[in-house]
Amino acid sequence: MKFYLGVTDYNWYRYLCMLAPDDVNFWRPGGKTPFRSLGPGAPFFFKLKSPYNAVGGVGFFSSFTKLSTSMAWNVFEKRNGCYLLHELRKMILQYREDSYDENPEIGCII
Repeated sequence: MKFYLGVTDYNWYRYLCMLAPDDVNFWRPGGKTPFRSLGPGAPFFFKLKSPYNAVGGVGFFSSFTKLSTSMAWNVFEKRNGCYLLHELRKMILQYREDSYDENPEIGCII
C-alpha cells in the first residue's frame, strides 16, 4: 500500500483537531512542485515536527492544486489551519524567501 508522511507544524495540527473538519488544506508554502506521490483515497499521515516527532493522525488524499494564498483562504478558510487570513499569510511567509509577496501561490494538498 502506498502512503505519504507529511511533516507538519503542531499548531496547525492542533487547531484542525479542535475544528474537526471533513477536509483540510495541507498547504505547501513554495507552491512550485506538484504533488504526485499519491492517488485519490491513499493514506496521508501527519508527522509532527520536533519536539513531538510522532505521527499525529491520518487523512486520505483527495487532490492537489496550486492557489494564491487569498484564493486558498476563500476556498478553505479555517481549514487552512488558522483563524484568519493574515495568520495564514504569516505562517506561509515564514517558510518563503520571497517574503515581499503578500499573496504568493501555494500548493494545496486536500
